[in-house]
Amino acid sequence: MVILPHVFQCISCQRQFDPLDHIFTCPDCGPVIGTLDVLYHGVEDESYHGFDHWVMPDQTGHWRYRKLLPIPLDIEVPPIPVGGTPLFRSPRLEQRLGCKEIFLKEDTRNPSASLKDRASSVAVCHAKWHGYDDLTTASTGNAGITLAFWAAACEMKSHVFVPERVTETALVMLGVFGANIYRVQGNYDQAFDQCTRAAAKFGWYSRNTGTNPVLGEGKKTVALEIAEQLANHLPDAVIAPVGDGCIFGALWKGFSDAKKMGWIPQIPRLYGIQAQGAVPLVNAFENNNDMFQPMEPNTIADSIAVGNPRDGMKALRAARLSN
Repeated sequence: MVILPHVFQCISCQRQFDPLDHIFTCPDCGPVIGTLDVLYHGVEDESYHGFDHWVMPDQTGHWRYRKLLPIPLDIEVPPIPVGGTPLFRSPRLEQRLGCKEIFLKEDTRNPSASLKDRASSVAVCHAKWHGYDDLTTASTGNAGITLAFWAAACEMKSHVFVPERVTETALVMLGVFGANIYRVQGNYDQAFDQCTRAAAKFGWYSRNTGTNPVLGEGKKTVALEIAEQLANHLPDAVIAPVGDGCIFGALWKGFSDAKKMGWIPQIPRLYGIQAQGAVPLVNAFENNNDMFQPMEPNTIADSIAVGNPRDGMKALRAARLSN
């Protein structure tokens, strides 16, 4: 029997699952409510505190945190740099907003110019470990492009479901990386539903956030990097956009792991930003509701035009637990 250094745990009922069982959402609680956390053995053990035990100096970029990612250490990772991006000051923003220090995390330096490269690079390795050849996702642009890029890099096939109002630029980039493109008559939420059905029917690996906890683990590396880069100068707050809620929830997960390992004394306050035409999580947060009400999105901010955020529960948790 293989014993892995991590388990999956439902965020609602806390039931745990063996990662080898291919269970990505809790069968008792169902999707959205039953999204899973990835928990690692030893992160709260004081004898393992500090960077030395968890960071692998012989690795580059976010692969330095492989002990905190849900793929075995003997799985080969692509030799393409991802993560390890810089922070830089923004004096004009500081002056305009009256803040003492504002840092921007420059993740456009990732291979497909997106923070989501962190998630897709981990997802393709996880898929390959479990024997998949085909991967799929629903996307308004960035997630699909980054999946197509990493699938091509690993000689795997990508299937990307896009909403009707997808930009031509996104379609071109998906084509450049060889994705099979499925244009859905509807918005992102309809594309997500069709993608989910196709993944089940054809046995494809789903890269969709909210139904696959591995994605958040890749994205949390941005928080681990910030914790390392600003260990002695931790920010008061971190601000991020919110569509499905995965990046925002992953920030909390990364800072939470960092705090448990003794890297940082506390978790920064986390602020999630939604467009005025797609505010299901803002409404739930302001009304102190445990669950959000889906809505029809109406915004030109296409990357966060999500009316039914599939990782919304983790996003609400991030906002509340980080104060």
